[in-house]
Amino acid sequence: MSRISAATDSLRLGALRRAHTRRTAASPVAQELALHATHSSGLALADVLGHASRAPHVTLLLPTASKEGLFAGVRTALRTGALVSTATGVPLRILTMDAGPGAADRAALRRELRGELGLGHESVHMGPVWDERGGAHPDDLWIVTYWTTAHAAQTASQAALLDARRVLHLVQDHEPSFFAASGESATASAVHRAGFRTLVNSRPLQAHLARHEGLVVDDRAVFRPALDERRLARAAARRRPSDTVRLGFYARPGKPRNAFALGAAALAQAMPDLRAHGVAVDVLTMGSRHPALVGTGGVDVRCLGRVSWDGYFDVLADVDVLLSLQMTPHPSHPPLDAVASGGRAVTNDVHGTRTSLSTRLGATSADAPALARALVAAARSARDEGPAPYDDGFVRSLGAPLANAVDHVLAEVGT
Repeated sequence: MSRISAATDSLRLGALRRAHTRRTAASPVAQELALHATHSSGLALADVLGHASRAPHVTLLLPTASKEGLFAGVRTALRTGALVSTATGVPLRILTMDAGPGAADRAALRRELRGELGLGHESVHMGPVWDERGGAHPDDLWIVTYWTTAHAAQTASQAALLDARRVLHLVQDHEPSFFAASGESATASAVHRAGFRTLVNSRPLQAHLARHEGLVVDDRAVFRPALDERRLARAAARRRPSDTVRLGFYARPGKPRNAFALGAAALAQAMPDLRAHGVAVDVLTMGSRHPALVGTGGVDVRCLGRVSWDGYFDVLADVDVLLSLQMTPHPSHPPLDAVASGGRAVTNDVHGTRTSLSTRLGATSADAPALARALVAAARSARDEGPAPYDDGFVRSLGAPLANAVDHVLAEVGT
């Protein structure tokens, strides 16, 4: 998104929220929500809950939804909405906490939902939550995702305006860890005590939630990361051995959990050993734009920035070893995608949860020398052994499919 587009969206969001505040300020619903909200997102459902709907919806709350943002986390959320809507026969409504998807975004999202994501009927409504007056129904099912959306539903539940048992909470990471100790981290933690039906993306995250949040989630509600198996198989088929090892770095300096500076240091420290072992390398980065890398020993670095979903798999097919860090418990898609598609990956371990996933996944302590050693080992193996075929066994080892977990929580709800 360009700076101009971002500024325009920010202005539009500000106008929507001011109008929302004016409309709802005197309403009993907004006043009840205000008693329980600890973040501004807690007031987001004031308009929706202030009106009655003639028919129920499956309402998926997202921070944002756009054709440019159709990556792992958002795709998993959309897939969950499609599965729940199809299983219940109830129309899907997608409400976002931003200014809402534009016309081109809505068209792209509908194509994705009805195509690859499996929505079984035509009806889907999209828009910003701040301008949604379609109302609520006692038989609504709600799906919340990022902590701000979960806080909106928790606030409504605490105000007795929404039944927490009809809320599915899709948890894809330990989001309190995204913040320093603060009101945000406390609110992000509190949503795990809201009484929602919880779906958890990966067993490592399930264990972390039990240890750090006291949240015990049934194994049947835990699913493997929703890897794009068709595209991964296609990427594996395109891999070719090369005398020059192609190193990739998932570089996102704007996301602290991806530890850009640590990854850059590990890459720089690996270079002398790679030269000492006679390993020729090419280096590329993807994720977002970033400052120039230093210490690469004269090796040119291609910075691809953010790539499309299809473009991501095209790049993956050309990367022999991917350095991808994730300081939070969710195992993160890029290293898993690299391994499943026949390549190798290096990442940081979290509480011993990543060290035994695959012999082609080097998970080590989160310090530059250890990561550099793992990079050198992976690069030498890539040079000597070449790529592997598509690893469907590795994909299956990560857990049950999302559809199984959705079926379990829907049975709990009684649909």
